[in-house]
Amino acid sequence: MAYGKRAILMKRLSAVLLIILLLPAHCLAVTVVTHTIGAGKDYESLYLWSQNEGRNLVAADEIERVECYASMTVNSFFSIETYNWTTDPNHRIIITVAESDRHSGIWDDAKAKIVTTISSTAFVISVPYTTMEWLQIQPANNFAAIALSHNHCIVSNCIIRGTSGSGGIIVAFNEGCEIYRNIIYNCGHTTYGAINFADPMPSENFKAYSNTIYGCYRGITGDSSSGIAKNNAVFDCSNADFYGTFSASSGYNADSDGSAPGSNNQHNKSASDQFQDIGSNNFLLKPASDCTDTGYDLGSPYNVDIQGTPVSGLWDIGADEYTSSSGIKVIIMLSSTGRR
Repeated sequence: MAYGKRAILMKRLSAVLLIILLLPAHCLAVTVVTHTIGAGKDYESLYLWSQNEGRNLVAADEIERVECYASMTVNSFFSIETYNWTTDPNHRIIITVAESDRHSGIWDDAKAKIVTTISSTAFVISVPYTTMEWLQIQPANNFAAIALSHNHCIVSNCIIRGTSGSGGIIVAFNEGCEIYRNIIYNCGHTTYGAINFADPMPSENFKAYSNTIYGCYRGITGDSSSGIAKNNAVFDCSNADFYGTFSASSGYNADSDGSAPGSNNQHNKSASDQFQDIGSNNFLLKPASDCTDTGYDLGSPYNVDIQGTPVSGLWDIGADEYTSSSGIKVIIMLSSTGRR
């Protein structure tokens, strides 16, 4: 009897070992290496980190996580290049902000930020599979905040505060990049605008999802039918809220000039009816905004808003999901006259 039980156990163990051996490499544990940025941390600035770190993450079976703090050097920039790094979908670079030092959807000087006066784009990312999230960035005049010049990069949950001559995010000559849940305002550069998909490779879709853009030269510029714009709230851009060519899959956007691509859009709406306090650069939604409950369910990972709040119920348009002060989503009903 004991021998029979032992034989059954050995068979089960053999089956488990076989399953483990057959698992693809990305299902096994990957080591996350964290470097901290700030006073008294691993590096004082992202620039110093970019100059001193760089390796083959695939061979090392690692993810590089860079955690920024409010005490990091503010007037800084960096460029990361392919000759320093090797990445793939399971071995990424993630540049993020410590939870204690993240903004809450409105620019906050007490939180982690980059305000650069250096004559350069603040962040040039030339390494595929790089994620940048939760930073506040004010680029120098005549330059952009972020330039993505390789494939499969992500920018999410950032606030970009521009000037009359600065730009937001440029996505150039690559594929599969995703820009979502960002707030971008006052980027007046006449080439860059807020989000510019410049000459993308058409083999894989770009995604501009759930961004809020206000008062830029152009809001979102598309240059290919492979670019999808959904759930973006873009208002009061001096040249155009949306400009160029987008995928037919685009839609569920809001604009002030009728330019949003695709279907199910909120066209020709007033910015003052959407946001809590434009004069104070507070672009969180009002409860009766046209953007409330009129978005498209994009699923994960797009379901966490600019304040770190998961979507509950119907989706809103833009970077913010409106909730009441109690944290409960408020559903606005329409009367038979169509008024809220």
